[in-house]
Amino acid sequence: MVFFNEVNDKLLKLHEKEQKKQKYRSKKTGIRTKKKEELVDDVQTLKRRLRELECRQVKETLDLLIGQLLIDLQQKLKC
Repeated sequence: MVFFNEVNDKLLKLHEKEQKKQKYRSKKTGIRTKKKEELVDDVQTLKRRLRELECRQVKETLDLLIGQLLIDLQQKLKC
């Protein structure tokens, strides 16, 4: 009887270990787990952030160009 209990305990532990593996394998990840509304919100947020970064880069480039202009051109443009 002791032998069967030991074997059953080992088998139970192996079974639980395998069940945990199966649980993590079936766990969905990535885009497929998100709903359409979440994806739309994410895309809109990313587009907004991209626009902000593009505008910031343009502003920095213009500031750099204005800083490098000759003084008489800066006075004419009133920068």
